[in-house]
Amino acid sequence: MSLFPTSIPYDYVIIGGGTAGLTLASRLSERSGLQIAIVEAGGHYETDSGNNSVVPGYAGYGASTDASTANDTPLIDWGFVTAPMMGLDGRKFHYARGKTLGGSSARNYMVFVPTDTYHRGTAGAYNKWAQLVGDESYTFANMLPFFRKSVHYLKPNTAFRAANASVPAPSPEAYSPVGGPLGVSHANWALPMSSYASQAFSSIGIPPAQDFSSGILLGAQYCPLTVSSPNEERSSSQSSFLEAAVGRANLRVYSRTLAKRILFDNEKRATGVLVKAEDGTTFILSARSEVILSAGAFQSPQLLMVSGIGPPSTLAKYDIPLLVARNSVGQNMWDQPSLSLVQQISLETQSSLSVPPLAAAAAAAYIANRTGILTSNGADFIGWEKLPPSSRAHLSAHALQELARFPTDWPENEMVIGALPFPGTPGANYAIVFADLVAPLSRGNVTIVSADTAVLPVVNPNYLGARTDREVAVQMFRRCRALLGSPAFAPILVGEELVPGPAVQTDAEVLAFLMGGGVGPAYHASCSCTFSILVGLGGPGSDLMDGLV
Repeated sequence: MSLFPTSIPYDYVIIGGGTAGLTLASRLSERSGLQIAIVEAGGHYETDSGNNSVVPGYAGYGASTDASTANDTPLIDWGFVTAPMMGLDGRKFHYARGKTLGGSSARNYMVFVPTDTYHRGTAGAYNKWAQLVGDESYTFANMLPFFRKSVHYLKPNTAFRAANASVPAPSPEAYSPVGGPLGVSHANWALPMSSYASQAFSSIGIPPAQDFSSGILLGAQYCPLTVSSPNEERSSSQSSFLEAAVGRANLRVYSRTLAKRILFDNEKRATGVLVKAEDGTTFILSARSEVILSAGAFQSPQLLMVSGIGPPSTLAKYDIPLLVARNSVGQNMWDQPSLSLVQQISLETQSSLSVPPLAAAAAAAYIANRTGILTSNGADFIGWEKLPPSSRAHLSAHALQELARFPTDWPENEMVIGALPFPGTPGANYAIVFADLVAPLSRGNVTIVSADTAVLPVVNPNYLGARTDREVAVQMFRRCRALLGSPAFAPILVGEELVPGPAVQTDAEVLAFLMGGGVGPAYHASCSCTFSILVGLGGPGSDLMDGLV
């Protein structure tokens, strides 16, 4: 007698209906002869969260880093709270992760980069990836056709967008006129502050860029968003790739269904997934070809460990039979800490939405013709740089040696012009300059505390845990202050810097501010499953879409 309930057969079973999972499901299901299953613990964010997850101007909904808010949006968010981090004086955060179809593409700030906005990595970074895994498929030249195939880019609508918020035409190789279904565009409303940004970035040595999708990031420009046009709504993997596959008889979505364990045969080949539906029913989705693990940087390693792949000591602690001993599973996690400065300005920002009549007017404009401040996510201009010689002069020889490990075209500092809501004086407007440390040396980890996937793993991003990161963060802070203090922004600044304020001056004071409250998550976790290029697990039968390098 089988120990498991009746199995439902498919060719491919994909664990995780997020950014990668739904993209792959859509592409695989184009082949009518294949049967595809998607397992997703959440539901539909459009139903569970409504306009709060669809309208770009509400992008920050449920994304507070305050640990006490972790369970505020349980229908669309997993409710992760990080472990206390020594590099941040023991602070911990709510770490937003999408528990919904679309995954974190339904929760992010829609900036078109590999993460939140839409931009792509550098050619050197992809070429390094290809070198590390020994597969030329990952070079930028070989990846670009797939990027082009996946994206439908629309240029800015000049009928609505301000004349002083013009965007240069991207490189012809960046996008295909027949690409899709992911919508990528520029908001109908540009941050007024961003009209001053190009000159400000140039004044501190960061020149204008043509686009961020052609393998080059160094430079400054308006960033496109994963927003569909002309309806000005979030374009997630659910609203794009899954929507494109709706109606295909060979694709089945098991929503509100939790993956419990990956099943293997005697040859260590993945043969299926044990799942649990919302009503408590457990059953098996069997895979004739492959089980594809795409559960994100936190839950992919969790599923590997509860399925018997991971550090033997951890598995033994929770009575999990060992299938493959691999101490690296859940370790080596990369993430990018974010710091910010706040300044009152004289131009309109999302802070104005704290005034009820202004918020109502913004909603009316959006509903009427998809115009106004709610078409913007609140962060639309980015500058990327390797720290200039004047900053590098303050770094130790050890830090410079570590930074030299990154590709020569890879930035260290990403600065973003933002105008997100800030809890200041009602009616006042505030600007926020963010900086993400995009060449981190600190390494975090993901650790299970149970053999049950219903119990969240413990996540420790370990921000500023490495000495080099602390040195670089101090210099990044100074670059942000130089940017905000540039003559280009002078006409719009009101009063002194609010956060952290002019009293913070020395390196020691800056570092104390960053460690004591000035750094938070950028939500860019990756690299927590570095094992698959070393362990074949029986060849075909299993595949990882998350965090390989």
